[in-house]
Amino acid sequence: MSTSDPVILILGERCDPHIRKVCGHLDKMGARHSVVDPFETVLLPALAHPKSSADRYTAIWDRLKPIAAPKSNRGQYILRERVAAVRSLQLLHGQARLMNPPSATETARSKLFQLSIARQAGLDTPKTYVSNDAKAVRNFVASCDKGAVAKSLTWFFDSAGKFTFTNVITPGTLGSKAALACCPMIYQEYILKRYELRVTCVGRKIYAARILSQRNAITVVDWRRDQFNLDYEATTLPTGLERKITCVLKALGLHFGAFDFVVTPEGRCVFLEVNSSGNWLWLENQLPLPISRAVAEWLFAHGRAEKREVHNLASTLRSCGTQGRKRSITWTQS
Repeated sequence: MSTSDPVILILGERCDPHIRKVCGHLDKMGARHSVVDPFETVLLPALAHPKSSADRYTAIWDRLKPIAAPKSNRGQYILRERVAAVRSLQLLHGQARLMNPPSATETARSKLFQLSIARQAGLDTPKTYVSNDAKAVRNFVASCDKGAVAKSLTWFFDSAGKFTFTNVITPGTLGSKAALACCPMIYQEYILKRYELRVTCVGRKIYAARILSQRNAITVVDWRRDQFNLDYEATTLPTGLERKITCVLKALGLHFGAFDFVVTPEGRCVFLEVNSSGNWLWLENQLPLPISRAVAEWLFAHGRAEKREVHNLASTLRSCGTQGRKRSITWTQS
């Protein structure tokens, strides 16, 4: 193997089955690759200024996912320092093709920004409100004819495995004024569903699956509550929808994204969110969706590129040729 062949760096937990599957495809391609797990007590690649060990990597895949922080101050500090060093590998690597760039990953974590970009790209979005003002929240929930749901702005799960899901709320089930004022949350109109869509994008390749969540009483509101006991179907998307999805991905600066949509009984396709490090393996194990291979091929092929594309938000949205629908997204702060 020539020293000029791509050397692919993968950042994430070594036990992640998604990483293992992609590495298996890279092995078949004869692609050199290395997995760096910042949560392991092992030596990390050395960094030096002005030269860096990052120079030897031709592509980097950021598969790092949020984890519950260690309980001790020492443990939190050590993990923070290790993650900071790993992030530097990406930031210093000007010639690498990054899936995804750290700045894009961080930007895409804003669910309100996602909704704004999706709306500008012409996607249908739910009526959305973010606040910790109890009176304003109650008024918004009361204004939703079919009810409302509550979501967190970020993520939460703990070492015991507790996880936050989307929950239906009514004026009668809202907490006290003090509880609502504790922190802002996302409140959205509840969208009735025929089924849901999970659309996984790898570069220009799009893989779509129907999630038949309404067949299971546990998953009517949030399919993640029992995702391994659901039926799924591979599907194709209309060209116009694919174009809008690609537009959102480019506007966010992402090369990989897992999109979630609701399809209503009337056939409306409503955008919910996009996850820059979303899972896909449970779908790939049931459906003919070669997503892992697509990730490996992207890393191998794009690792040879000498220049990274820089996407301008305004020009990307203009290139879509779409007129975004005006939907209500309001931010209030008390």
